[in-house]
Amino acid sequence: MNLQSISLETFEKELYPRFLTIFSANVRKSFAHIKHLYQNKNLQILKINYNKNNVGFIIIDQIKNNDYHLLDYLAIYPEYQSHGYGYQALKQLSQIYNNLLIEVEAITNNDSEKEKNQKKRRLQFYTKCNLKKANFNLKMSKVDYYIYYKTKENKTDDEIWKNLIEIYKEILGEKETHENVKRI
Repeated sequence: MNLQSISLETFEKELYPRFLTIFSANVRKSFAHIKHLYQNKNLQILKINYNKNNVGFIIIDQIKNNDYHLLDYLAIYPEYQSHGYGYQALKQLSQIYNNLLIEVEAITNNDSEKEKNQKKRRLQFYTKCNLKKANFNLKMSKVDYYIYYKTKENKTDDEIWKNLIEIYKEILGEKETHENVKRI
C-alpha cells in the first residue's frame, strides 16, 4: 500500500469522474473550488495504490503554519471495499500528519435506512481506526457533523475547535465560516 501525491491534472483526468459518483452533490466541492485550493497550496490529493492498482484516493485540506490537517475526502472504490485498504491508508496518513481532523456527517431522523447504514459504517470505521471523537459536534450549512481526530499529543476540545476553525476560514473564507460553521 502506498499513498502517492498527484497533480490536479491527474486528479481531473483519472479520479474526478469517480469523485462525482462516490460523493453526493451536497457534500462535494466543485472542481473550481478544488482547483482554487490546490493552486493556493491548501489542498493535497493522494492516490491510494495497492499492488499497482489504484484502489481509491484522499483529499486533505491544509493551511500554512498550522500542524493540523482536515481529511476532506477518503474514498475506497466499491470494488475494493471491505479489504482493509481504508484502514491501511488512514494508518499511513496518521503517520504522515501529526494532527488529523475528520468531519463525519451525523446520523439524523431524516436519513433513509440506506443513508443511516452508510453513516453507521463510517462511524464504525473511524472508531476501528482508533480515532477519538471530540466532545462537540459541528453544524455547517445546516448539516450536523461529528468531529473525529488523531493527534500525537493530547489536545483539548478547545484546541481542536480553534484549529478546525482556522482551516475552515482558509478553505471557506472568513465570512462563510462565521455565518455557516457553528460548534454544537
